[in-house]
Amino acid sequence: MGHKQLNREKREIIERLLDQGSSIRKIASIMGYSASAISQEIARNSEYREGQLIYQSHAAQRKTAYRRKRYKMRTCKPKKVVDYVSEKLKEFWSPEQIHGRLMVDYPSDQSLRISFKTIYRWIERSKKGVSPLGKKVRYTKFLRFKRQRKYVRKKGAKPPGYRVLPSIAKRPAIAEKKIEFGHWEGDLVLGYKGIDNALTLVEMSTG
Repeated sequence: MGHKQLNREKREIIERLLDQGSSIRKIASIMGYSASAISQEIARNSEYREGQLIYQSHAAQRKTAYRRKRYKMRTCKPKKVVDYVSEKLKEFWSPEQIHGRLMVDYPSDQSLRISFKTIYRWIERSKKGVSPLGKKVRYTKFLRFKRQRKYVRKKGAKPPGYRVLPSIAKRPAIAEKKIEFGHWEGDLVLGYKGIDNALTLVEMSTG
């Protein structure tokens, strides 16, 4: 919700304004929030009743409190887990290895479970000093392999490794005479969804 968190009183105002038929933009303007923030609040915390989407402040407050509780349960791990992860990272274990080994070492203790994705988040946050692993150590240096960022191509941009090939109009004139060996023509037939493609190459002087 941005830098200003919604509390029970503010949710009561949203409910009252909605009951009065106010638009999301008007509610946002009155309360000093962005329209997207108000829209997100209503979408996340409304309930379907008799085929209608209803926003009620007390239900919205209850849902928010429940989500926060679940988040704390997921992120607040026992000190034993934090120490275990810290020790293994310093031994250059990968987050995937740590996740798997915890289940082997403590098979019956569900409180000592942590996903490898959470460990990666801890490592990233250690650079900012906000990780459960502590502020004094930058754990990124213990990673044997850096995680690859997903490449997102911008509209109109060429993919990595893209190379513009010469136009057929620029091939040597002698190739058209078909008297010199070494000039090729190719045809590519694309199969369904790029599967089972067929490429045919013909040498021009002999084909």
